[in-house]
Amino acid sequence: GGSHFCISPHHASMGNICSSGAGAEEELPVPEEVVHLTDVNLEGADDVLIDIRRQLLDAIEQRWKGNGLEAVQTLRSVEMSLEYDYPETDPRLEKLKQAIKTDPQLDAIKKDFEAMRSFDRAANSASLKDKRRSRQRVSQLVISDEKLTKEQRDQAIEQMEIKLSTLDDVEDDRAFKLSENADDFLGTKWRSSITIAKTMTDSGRDKMATMDYDLATGSLSDPVPALEQIREGILYLAARFRIFEAVEELSSLKVDVGTVQKLVLHDDGFAFADGLFQFSVSMSNHPQIQKLEKIHERMLAACELSDPAQTQGAGDPNDARWVEISLNASFGSKFQLWMRKLEGMEVDAKAPTTQVILKFEMEDIPIAPSQLLAINRETDLFKASYLQDCKLSEGAVGGSQQLFSSLIHQVVTPMLLPSIRLESHSIREFSKCDVCPLKGVDRGSGVLMVETKIDGSVSDFEGFRMFKPQGVDLRGTVCMYLTPHKGALDKTDVVGFAKLMVPVSDWVPFAMWKAALESLVDKSLTKMKEEIMEKWGQTGYQERIDSKSELYDAVKGIARTAEVQRLQSSK
Repeated sequence: GGSHFCISPHHASMGNICSSGAGAEEELPVPEEVVHLTDVNLEGADDVLIDIRRQLLDAIEQRWKGNGLEAVQTLRSVEMSLEYDYPETDPRLEKLKQAIKTDPQLDAIKKDFEAMRSFDRAANSASLKDKRRSRQRVSQLVISDEKLTKEQRDQAIEQMEIKLSTLDDVEDDRAFKLSENADDFLGTKWRSSITIAKTMTDSGRDKMATMDYDLATGSLSDPVPALEQIREGILYLAARFRIFEAVEELSSLKVDVGTVQKLVLHDDGFAFADGLFQFSVSMSNHPQIQKLEKIHERMLAACELSDPAQTQGAGDPNDARWVEISLNASFGSKFQLWMRKLEGMEVDAKAPTTQVILKFEMEDIPIAPSQLLAINRETDLFKASYLQDCKLSEGAVGGSQQLFSSLIHQVVTPMLLPSIRLESHSIREFSKCDVCPLKGVDRGSGVLMVETKIDGSVSDFEGFRMFKPQGVDLRGTVCMYLTPHKGALDKTDVVGFAKLMVPVSDWVPFAMWKAALESLVDKSLTKMKEEIMEKWGQTGYQERIDSKSELYDAVKGIARTAEVQRLQSSK
C-alpha cells in the first residue's frame, strides 16, 4: 500500500496586505473540533485498537526525545494499519481517527514530515541544469577524503554523480510510485531499498544493479555539518542586505537537501538519516529563513510595479492619464514625479477607494547612498518635523531576527486636505543588488528599498510590536532603487515606483490630490535638506552608520565599485 498520511500543506500565507477595504468581509472556515489522543476513551476496546493508541503515544514521545524520523515512521505505520488492517466496526475508531487528524502533538509530527517533503519537491522540480549542479555538490559532500587517495576520491565522486543521475531518471519515470494518489508519492519513499526495488520497472532495476559502485576503502561522509555551514552562510548574506543572493543560495541548498535524501532512500545514507531529517525540520522552522523568504516575496511583488505595462506613458505629455507633479525645491539636479489613477482591471475591488500608481526619478541628490539608506532604515531617528504636515513619526529598528528591516508609523494631515488624517504603518526592507531587479530599469548595482504598508489594526507583525492606530489607514507598496551618482561617491540617484490606496471617497477631485501631493513633497524635500542634510552631524544618523558598519559597508562598496567601473570605462 501507499502512504496514507492525512497531511495538507502548511505554507504560511502572506495574504494581500493591500486588499482589505472598509467593510470588506471574508467568510472564515469553521474550525474543526480538536480531539486530543489522551481524551479518547477506549475502555472495553479490543487489544488492536489499544495497541494503536500506544503506538501513537510512542510517536509523540519519540518526537520529544529528538527521534523525529522514527516518530514519522510510526505514525505512518498506524495510518496504514487503520486503513487496511482494522475493520471499521468499532464506534470508538472514528474518535481515534479524529484525534489522529487534529491532536496538536500528532499534527506537529505531520508538519515535520511536510518539512522533509518540501525539500524533496524542491529537488524534483529543479531544472535539469540545477539538478546536475546539485549532484556535483552533493557527491563532493558525501565522499570522504580521509581514507581515499585523490584519484580514488575523484573516481568515487564520479560514480556518485552517475548514481544520483540514475536515481533522478528513475524518479522521472515514476518507477518509485507505489500509489494511485500522486500526493502519496513522496510519502512512500521512506521505505527500504528492498521494498522499492520490488516495484521498479525491469529497465529501472537493471540500471540500479549496474550502478552499485564499490568505494572499497571509503564510506559516505555525513553531509549535515556541511549543510549547516551553508545555511549559516545564507544567514550571513541575509543579515547584510544581500537578500537576493541569500535566496539564490537557499534555493540551491533546498535542492541539495532533497538530493541527499535520495541516498537515504537507498540505504546508502541511513547512517545520517536522523541528522538529515532534523536538519530539514529545523530549516523549515528557522525564523530567519522564514523571514528571508517573506522579504524576498514582498520584494518580487514590489518590483512588479516597475512593469512597463503599468508605467507606460509616464512623462509623455500626450498621455492624458498621467499628471506630472511640479516641484520647486532644490533637491539635486533632477526630480520628476508622475501619477495616474488605476483603472479597469487594475483596480482592486476589495481595496480602499482611491487607488493611484506613481513613478519618480531623482538625480544628483546631495547625500551618499549609505546616508540615504540610513535615513530610511533608522526609523527611530526620523522626526515628524522632517516631513511636511506630519503630526507623528515613530519607528522601530529590527535586529538579526528581522534581518535588519524596520517599522515606521506616521500620521500626516495634508494642508490642502485638512479633514483627512492619513496614517501609514509600514515595514521597510532592503537588499544590495548587483543587478537592478526592476523591470525595464538598467541602473547597475545598487540598493533596493521596499516599503510595504501593513494593516495597522494588528498587534504585531513578524516580530515587530505595532504602534497604536490613530487615523485613516493608507495601504500599498513603495519601492526605490538607490545608486551612486556617476562621478560622485557622495551623491545618489533614485528611481522609484509606488502603488497607493487611500480609503477616502471619490468626492475628492483628482486635481486636489495632485495639488496636495505637490505641496507635501515639495515642502518635505526642503525640510529634509535643511533639517537632515545640512545638519547631518546633529541627527544621529552618522553614529548609527558607524555602529553598524557590517551593514552599511556593503552599501559603501557599491559606490566604490561604481567609481572604479566608471574610471575603467573612461580609459
